[in-house]
Amino acid sequence: MDKRLEAGSMLPRPASTLYRITSLPPPPPPPKDEGYRPSTATTRRTSYSTTMSTRKTIIKYAAPGGRFAGTELSPQPSDDADDPLNWHQWKKELNLAALLLTACLASAMKTALIPANAELVSRYQTSYSAVVALTAAPLLVSAFSGMGSVVAAKVVGKRPVYLVSTVLMFVGSMWGMRTLGSYREAMAARVFQGLGWGAFDTLVLGSIYDTFFEHERGLRITAYNLLSTTITWGAPLFGGLASRNSGRFTVQFEIINSFFAIALPLLALGTAESNFDHAWSVSLQTPSTTRQFGTPNLIPRGPLRISKEDVMAYLKSIPPWGYRGFADTHTLLQAPRATVAPTTVLVAAATAIPHAALWSMAGTLALVFPRLSEAGLGSLMTGPVLFSAAIVAVSWLYRPYHARFNTVVNLVTLAAGTVLFLTGVLSFGLMTSKGLLSAETGDGSFNYPLLSFLLGLLAAGSATLDATVSPLIYSSSQYISSNLYACLRNSADMTAGVTALRTVVAGVVLQTVASAVEDGRGALAPNVTGLAGGQVLLAVVVGGIWAVFGEAVRRWDGRAMGLVDLSMLRKGGSFFEYD
Repeated sequence: MDKRLEAGSMLPRPASTLYRITSLPPPPPPPKDEGYRPSTATTRRTSYSTTMSTRKTIIKYAAPGGRFAGTELSPQPSDDADDPLNWHQWKKELNLAALLLTACLASAMKTALIPANAELVSRYQTSYSAVVALTAAPLLVSAFSGMGSVVAAKVVGKRPVYLVSTVLMFVGSMWGMRTLGSYREAMAARVFQGLGWGAFDTLVLGSIYDTFFEHERGLRITAYNLLSTTITWGAPLFGGLASRNSGRFTVQFEIINSFFAIALPLLALGTAESNFDHAWSVSLQTPSTTRQFGTPNLIPRGPLRISKEDVMAYLKSIPPWGYRGFADTHTLLQAPRATVAPTTVLVAAATAIPHAALWSMAGTLALVFPRLSEAGLGSLMTGPVLFSAAIVAVSWLYRPYHARFNTVVNLVTLAAGTVLFLTGVLSFGLMTSKGLLSAETGDGSFNYPLLSFLLGLLAAGSATLDATVSPLIYSSSQYISSNLYACLRNSADMTAGVTALRTVVAGVVLQTVASAVEDGRGALAPNVTGLAGGQVLLAVVVGGIWAVFGEAVRRWDGRAMGLVDLSMLRKGGSFFEYD
């Protein structure tokens, strides 16, 4: 089963044609004289696997009575009570809430220093580019720690990685409060924070895939993306206001640190291990042992009674380390292979420059507008917060775009995102350069609301390009994966690879642009021109490759990731049984 075929051999059919059995509607309820089954009963119907196997498979549906009553569950849960898909709904939501809260803290810490850059220059008696490094360096660290987290999670599970990462963030955040007199200590504290950010950048999507069915995931993935975007670019806005009201910029760090009092216990008690070996569980499943299954209600009917035994049983179900994976070469290389897969590289190339440009524009605000207070600098981020949040929400509403890849729609989205980015970044750079030139003659002024709007267009372009990530990756993962569980795992790994690659580019571009702007006395025009030209070139190249060589790219994905594998067919088994 572990032996891999070469990329030139026959490819498996897309996973979507293997695990989805849409021709079987939910069976009607039994006759009244047999008694109606309870709401948590399994809706059973027998079908045969899509390969040579004649083994019967139980198709499970959502329990009656809810919005998705009768919906075929995708992926199909196993019969194991430890399967995260079989968790009670309150446990799933508690796990997600704990992860989202900690991810929001990580997002807020990334941009917390942006409105205070000018004050930090005078406090540390150093250059502006050195102060910007307090943001760029932890970004670079988080990219590598994120990939390390994905690799470690396959061996020890996601829960230990989350716990260790949160502790690192907490230590770095508390240490940062006491380093206002030492630049070196401040950098060390920020590196600790960056080590913790990585896990919440790369693993949360995989946790959502682990615990929620297809019809439940869309809203929760959008909530994660929306919160990450708005908190990242909203932190300077609200941090600047808090600094103005309190008279000191450190108050925003105090606010962030106070939330750890909630996040730490919530993560420790609310986050359960979501790694689960479905291939092993399904291989042991037979119709005679299949237990009844239904989607439990979030709030049970009647009074809620929690006994001491219930609490102890729950605590036993969330040990610090509850997963034991295989530390073989193939497992350890899954995430790195996904990162260098052609689709991952192409998607990262098409979206990295707008993402990095927004970071670099935000990081140089205090240098370009030295007369603005921290609150004024933060207010310039109003446009990015509103525009990016709107694009993320709209992309979720247009759900067919994410459910089915369409080359034409993807190319239109790529072009629209590039146009928005070019409009925003070029206008912002040229207007600021013109204002600086006028200031030298004594009559310079800036239209700050318009500049915030232009930054919003830049952010809208970046968010629009981000909308191409999910369809492209999921389309490729369907093509190269042998079953749905492998498809979701590969999608999460490839998305983590895109995140890591873009974060590396963001850190490098942020530091480079800050140094160039400092040497050029605040002029942004040459830098934004270079970023715009690079994005046009990459968009044309990536769009052309996908339009002409789309299937070939997916085949190379399978080869790069070692997933072109039909060896299980020689065993006469089902794709549902093996991974």
